[in-house]
Amino acid sequence: LLLVRWYRRFLIEREKINADLRVKKVEVRKMQELDYMKSRFFTNISHEFRTPLTLIQRPIEDLEKDLPDLPIKKTRDLLQIMKRNTVRLQHLINQILDISKLETGKVKLQVSEGNLGHFVRSIILSFLSLAESKKIDYTYDLHETSDIVFLDSDKLEKILTNLISNAFKFTTEGGKIRVSQQYVTSSTANTLSHVLFEITDTGRGIPREKLDRLFDRFYQVSDSDSRDAEGTGLGLALTQELVDLYRGEISVESQEGKGSTFTVKLPVIKNLFTEEEIVADPTHQEIKPESIEPIHDQQEPECFDVEGDLVQETAENKPVILIVEDNADLRNYISQNLENNYRILTAINGKTGLDKAVECIPDLIISDVMMPEMDGMEMSKLLKRDERTNHIPVIMLTAKADRDSKLEGLETGADDYLIKPFDREELSVRIKNLLEQHKRLREKFRKEFSADLENIEISPEDQFLKKVHDILQNHIEEPEYTIEQLAGDLHLSRSQVFRKVLAVTSFSPNELLRNLRLKKAAILFQNGHKNIAQVMYQVGFNNPSYFAKCFNELFGMNPSHYIRKGN
Repeated sequence: LLLVRWYRRFLIEREKINADLRVKKVEVRKMQELDYMKSRFFTNISHEFRTPLTLIQRPIEDLEKDLPDLPIKKTRDLLQIMKRNTVRLQHLINQILDISKLETGKVKLQVSEGNLGHFVRSIILSFLSLAESKKIDYTYDLHETSDIVFLDSDKLEKILTNLISNAFKFTTEGGKIRVSQQYVTSSTANTLSHVLFEITDTGRGIPREKLDRLFDRFYQVSDSDSRDAEGTGLGLALTQELVDLYRGEISVESQEGKGSTFTVKLPVIKNLFTEEEIVADPTHQEIKPESIEPIHDQQEPECFDVEGDLVQETAENKPVILIVEDNADLRNYISQNLENNYRILTAINGKTGLDKAVECIPDLIISDVMMPEMDGMEMSKLLKRDERTNHIPVIMLTAKADRDSKLEGLETGADDYLIKPFDREELSVRIKNLLEQHKRLREKFRKEFSADLENIEISPEDQFLKKVHDILQNHIEEPEYTIEQLAGDLHLSRSQVFRKVLAVTSFSPNELLRNLRLKKAAILFQNGHKNIAQVMYQVGFNNPSYFAKCFNELFGMNPSHYIRKGN
C-alpha cells in the first residue's frame, strides 16, 4: 500500500514537472520568436533610415562640390529629393516616438468639435496624385453631413493615413482602392454614436493563418526582404494602439491573392468621452497630410539596339547598366550620376529587374537588396544560375551592414557589395573596375582564340558559350546558316544572342561564326589540303575574294601564302 501511494505521488510530481517544462518551452519559443521579430524590425527600420539618409547626405555633398557649375534644374531636383526624404525620416521618427509614448501612457485623447466630413475629405484627397502615378483606380464614398461631431483630428489623421498608405503599398498597378465612411446610430437611443471607415484594396491579400497577428508589434506578414510591401511592422501596430486609445474597434478581412478590407469604428459623440478628454481648443494643431508628390522616372527605351560589328565602346556604344531599386528617388539619383558615361535601364523590383536583364543582357547590374515581389538576393541567385545572364557583374546596395548579410550577398553570386549611404565616386570606381575586369577576360578569350587553332578555351561553367560553339561547328559547312537560325536553335531572340556572345567573347556572333570557319580552313591547310576553292566551300564560304580578304585579316596573309609557309 505504501509503495502504491509513493508511486502515485511520484506520477503526480512527474506530471507537474512535465507541465512546468512544457510551459517553459512555450515561453522560450515565444521569446525566441519575439527576438526574431525584433531583429527583423531593426533590420528593416535601419533600411528605412539608410535610404533617405543616402538621399539627403549625397545630394548635399553634390551641392557642396559642384554648386557653381550645377544647372538650376539639377539643383532644384536635388533639393526636392532632400526635402521628400527629410519628410520621410520625420515620419519614421514620429511613428517610433508615438509607439513609445503610447506604451508609457503619455498620449491622451484630445477631442473637440469639428466637421468630420470636411476633415476626412482632405485626408482622402491627398492620395489622389499617388493613385495617378501608380495607375490605381482610387475611389471614395463619404457620407456628407453638416453635423458637428467630436473628434481627435491628430489621432484620426494617423489612423486613416496609415491604413490608406498600407493599401497603396500592397496594391499594384491597375488595382483598385476604395475608402468609405458612414455613420452608425446607437441601437438603444437611435441617435448618431459612431463613425465607420472601410478601406478596401485589391492587393496581394494576407494568409488566413496570419490575420490574428497582423497588429502585433514588430510582426510582418512575410519573412522575405520585400521591404516596400512589408514596411517596418510599425504602421498597423501604431494604428491598433491609437484605435484602442480612441476606445474604438478595428478588424480586417482578407483573402490571399484578392485583397483586404480594414474596418475601423470610432465614437463621435460627447457622452462617449470623459471630461478630461474634451478640450475647447486642442493643444495640437490640426494636421492635414501633405499632398504626395509623384516621382517620375526618366524616360528610357525598352531595350537598346546594340547590334552591329563595333566591339569598341564608342560614344554611341557605351556599356549598358541596369539599376534595380524600388525607391524612385534613389533610382533616379543613381541614373543621373551615371548617364554621362553609361546607357541606363531601370527596374522597380527584383522581378522586373530579372525580366529586363534576360531581355536586354546589360553589361552590369546595380541592385538594392530589400525590394518588393523579389529581393535582390533572390534576383542575383537566379541571374547567376541562368546561362544567358550568369556573366553579368552585380553590385549590391544595402542597409545590411553586418558581416553575415554581406557574406550572404556574395554567396548568391554578387560581385561587389556597397553599404548605404554609399559614396557616389566609390560606386563609379567599383563599376569601372568590374567592367574593366570583364573587358580583360573578353580580350583574353580573343587572344586565345586567335592563337590556338585546334582548341578554344571555354570555362566549364559557361555552358552557353559551349552550346553556341557546338551549334556553329555543326553548321560550319552551311554558307546559308545565319545568326537568326542560331538564335532559333538557342530559343532566344537575336538581340539576346548578340549581347551575350559579345559580352563573353568580344566577338559579335557573325564574327565568331566567320572566324570559326577561317580557323577550320587553316587547320585543313595545315593538314595538307592545298585546293583553296575546295577548302573555301568546305567551311561555308562561296565567294573567293571575300574568303581571301577575311583570311588575310585574321592570319595576316592570304591562303596561298599560308599554305606555302606551312610547307
